[in-house]
Amino acid sequence: MLQNVAERSSRKTYCKIRGTSCHQCRQKTLDMKTICRSGECIGVRGQFCGPCLQGRYGENAVEALKDPNWACPPCRGLCNCSICRNRNGLRPTGCIAPMVRYVGYSSVKDYLQAAELQDT
Repeated sequence: MLQNVAERSSRKTYCKIRGTSCHQCRQKTLDMKTICRSGECIGVRGQFCGPCLQGRYGENAVEALKDPNWACPPCRGLCNCSICRNRNGLRPTGCIAPMVRYVGYSSVKDYLQAAELQDT
């Protein structure tokens, strides 16, 4: 199971029939996704692919799957996907993960938190 977690997007196999969707990128792929254990989550909300969880939140999907208490970013109020940001009255970030890594942040979450601190 854990060996089926994708580390890079280029290693994902797309399948619209048997694939499962990632909450962040919404791509239907055959790789293993995270499982939220908050008790509040339903459906695709707690499912994140390895590349999205790492690039957008700085978390490792294998470690999340091993953690019996892991709660997904939406359950922790940290989700930065376009749907959740719109729902919270914020503008979507778009595809900024490569840019935030280039300027020295480890994830989009860290970048957004730093930007929020600068605004206050």
